[in-house]
Amino acid sequence: MKLFNKKTKNALIFAVVMMLLSFLAVCGQAEMRVYKSSLIWRLDGYGDFSLPGSLTGTYVIPKSVPVDGLIKSMTANWQSKGEVKLELSADGGKHYYKVINGVPLTEGFEKGDRLQWRAYFAENSSLSEVKIVYTDTSGITTSFGNPKLSGFKYKKKLHVTGAEKMLYNYQVDIEVGEAKETENCDVTCNGNMLDDFKDVYFTSTDGETLLSIYREKIEGTSPERIAKVWVKIGQIPVTGIDIYMYYGKSDAQDISNVEEVFEEQDENGGWLKESVENVPKVDKTEDSEQEITRLPKFENLVLARDGRIVLADGKTEGEYLTADLATAFVTRIFVISFVGEGVSIDVSADNGKTYKEDVKSDYYYYASREDFNAGINPKARVLFETGMRVPELEMLELDYAPGIMTVIVPNGGELWYAGTTKDILWSALEYDFFYPIKLEYAIDKGVKKFNRIAVTENNGMYAWTIPDELAGENIIVKVSDANEDSIKDESDKACSVVLYKGLVAVAEEKETAEEVQEGIVYNDLSAVIVLDNGQTIETTGDMSFKTLIIGDGTGETETTLILKHDINPASGSIIVRKGGNLVQANSRQQMIMGDLKIEDGGVLTHQKNDDKKDYVVDFFAENIILEDGAVATANGLGYAGGAVREIAKGQGGGKYLEMGSAGGSYGGRGGSAKTQVIGTGMER
Repeated sequence: MKLFNKKTKNALIFAVVMMLLSFLAVCGQAEMRVYKSSLIWRLDGYGDFSLPGSLTGTYVIPKSVPVDGLIKSMTANWQSKGEVKLELSADGGKHYYKVINGVPLTEGFEKGDRLQWRAYFAENSSLSEVKIVYTDTSGITTSFGNPKLSGFKYKKKLHVTGAEKMLYNYQVDIEVGEAKETENCDVTCNGNMLDDFKDVYFTSTDGETLLSIYREKIEGTSPERIAKVWVKIGQIPVTGIDIYMYYGKSDAQDISNVEEVFEEQDENGGWLKESVENVPKVDKTEDSEQEITRLPKFENLVLARDGRIVLADGKTEGEYLTADLATAFVTRIFVISFVGEGVSIDVSADNGKTYKEDVKSDYYYYASREDFNAGINPKARVLFETGMRVPELEMLELDYAPGIMTVIVPNGGELWYAGTTKDILWSALEYDFFYPIKLEYAIDKGVKKFNRIAVTENNGMYAWTIPDELAGENIIVKVSDANEDSIKDESDKACSVVLYKGLVAVAEEKETAEEVQEGIVYNDLSAVIVLDNGQTIETTGDMSFKTLIIGDGTGETETTLILKHDINPASGSIIVRKGGNLVQANSRQQMIMGDLKIEDGGVLTHQKNDDKKDYVVDFFAENIILEDGAVATANGLGYAGGAVREIAKGQGGGKYLEMGSAGGSYGGRGGSAKTQVIGTGMER
């Protein structure tokens, strides 16, 4: 016997379905940003991990770092002297991939959830720090941003090319022009920099890691001035590398430092750089369009050596603002989580115009409850203040969602019975479990007027006793936010309500219900077929129906339908009531789109098997519901024992033995001696 539920009213299965819907909801609408400190290995021991004192040849970190989701991108930045190469792995070291210092690895690698790296050292090379930033499928980015870039208004992307071989820690001369019209330069600031060019910074390809610079001189007269800036780039491949120039900050610190760019001096005090035949330069053929930055903002804050945000020396308070975001939906729900000490968190959905202040970690906040103003620009503000604890922030998670409601059942085409209790199912997975959800119904005629069913907790299921007065109507159900009616969903199509009184079907389509006396061939997917006349009926052809009901529900008469043919798989539901028997007289799986329900006293079985296993019980339905007292069974009658002196038909068949024959192992009695009596089956 095989009974397959497509969806079952089982709590475990329902939970799995809801988890799947939750996943789809998160993927489709809700968004999450998780900012964490980077993973840092340092020689001085102040990072998350320590580097050994002396490294040569090949070094592999002793233990991979587990992450929450599958890694989507990885970026390694390292401080070194000489030639040091790095390789990254996302699957715990099974597969490694070469990376360029400061260049994100975003594709072409085996995904995994265990980060690993290894380094190769040339002669006379050393490594003092490795910082790895990754993003993963759980929404994590291991970076808060760079405090030294906070407040910059503009940036341009540059491409440095021309290296004849891989270069390490190489100094590139970049001519920075003052105005858009400035000629004979590599890139211009469009007139948006300070007079002394001290607000001109450069970063690696990641747009975040600062490169050491030395501003050697400024030549010319305004607006044709040009600053000669040496930029130390950690690694330049033969194919070239992208870097970024940031500018446009009125209070920028001057980070020009010749000793950080050039490592050695000659005997005359001049600075030495590696001599190469082809000198890398900025590719002037590529347009450098000015972009407006969307960076996080830091006030009186710095990053500790292990990546946490802390107050700058001598400061007693500070502020961190997440980068500007724009969503395709209106944010109506916030959930904030954070790990830190001595900080308070405020959230805004209107880009900081208004805030919900001092939110609690892992609490839900709703625009519908007027916790904050809904908007399309979610942002978090973190306030640092010296007190009993030293303020610091290690992790900030920002979940924001539109608040989506979805009706699951009824969603169109169901047949429900007035006076019975049915489960309304919905998904509102962006809301917390205790949030009030309003349930309503309306008759699907003309202008819909909704009537309240209940306001209930958001557990995804409500048992509704259907009013008798809805018999013969088509209805739709609406699910909505009890505090904001505009956040809602309705059944896609109507569901029909039927009321049974005694043996008579009362329904909008009741004229299609008919009592069948002898044989049945019914092919109407809109029909409700009621068999309750106390007869045994065999099919003479394939069947189609909207609903098939067998039995009078009282057991006073016994009605049997022998299914010798097939059911159209587009058919709806089957209900076997008390006094009803559904007997499958074939071995083919029968499929229906609706439910298979066996009520108390109803029977589902198959026809007796004699010579071989001709008949089975094999159904596939949307839901298979067996009430207490229902019977769904393989009949269990044995095969015939067979003629005298012959092998019996049963499994492990019986044999002739002197004056008798033994039956098969399914319990069939053997034929009498010297007689060709066929054994009769017995229940196992």
